[in-house]
Amino acid sequence: MRYPLALAASACLLVILGCTTSPPTSTPAAASKAAVSPVPSLAPLVGGKVPAVDPSVHVFLWGNAATTARDLQLARDGGFHWVKQRFEWRNIEGKGKGEFEWNEPDRIVDAILRAGLRIIARVDNQPKWASSSIQWPGSGPPDNPKDWSDFLTALATRYRGRITAYEIWNEPNLDREWGGKKPDPQAYAAMLKSSYQAIKSADPQALVVSAGMSPTTDTSEHAIPDMEYIRQMYADGARGSFDVLGVHAAGYKADPCADPGMVAQSPQLTNFDPSPPDLRRVYAFRHVEDVRALMVEQ
Repeated sequence: MRYPLALAASACLLVILGCTTSPPTSTPAAASKAAVSPVPSLAPLVGGKVPAVDPSVHVFLWGNAATTARDLQLARDGGFHWVKQRFEWRNIEGKGKGEFEWNEPDRIVDAILRAGLRIIARVDNQPKWASSSIQWPGSGPPDNPKDWSDFLTALATRYRGRITAYEIWNEPNLDREWGGKKPDPQAYAAMLKSSYQAIKSADPQALVVSAGMSPTTDTSEHAIPDMEYIRQMYADGARGSFDVLGVHAAGYKADPCADPGMVAQSPQLTNFDPSPPDLRRVYAFRHVEDVRALMVEQ
């Protein structure tokens, strides 16, 4: 069975960081008389070439023409081959339906490609005309989902073969990223499905990335923890509507190789968070393994 490209990179990154499984501390029980195949032990990584991920860096080029070349050169100097840049709907189709302003996105796309870098476009934040919300007019979802799909079709058509990947929204498991409304995995799954169809119809080779969720432990009406949200997202039909499963793995104060279970037990590493230990696993970078395990189950 093929799974999305999602999170495969995280496993490679752990190798790069030198994360290894701790050796057993107890003596195995005596073997039975029945013949069994020996289980090889994992030796720690000591050197040599290993499979490497190709990470990206988030850049902020919109409205910053004077520093764009410098920032992209810094990305190249840092060894990056990908950059992630926001392409906010409200900044491109802000005046009205079908009234596109392409000068700034054209400038940014041209500059990134001229620097020899690949683009991950994060798309989010609707224009005021697309929402009847008074308090939250600038963050989604829009009143009419087709307005969003039409925007993505226009964007992917214009930049066909130039923008490599599109990340659909940002942290929709928080109400402040979802128009002030209670986070809704079912509504996001529907958005993701329509986004996938719109982008692929215009640029079949483009990659669609699901939104990275906030690594929150908040279980109030304002937020849904990432594992619960993603599980519900799958239950609501998100499978097959993305090529890459997005994940936000901040890691916070913990060593990047630290076991999430151990991190969850440390008040200092979890900012004295009173949430249950299973929710506190988000304070570890290796929480990405939890998300991948959930993905593989689906």
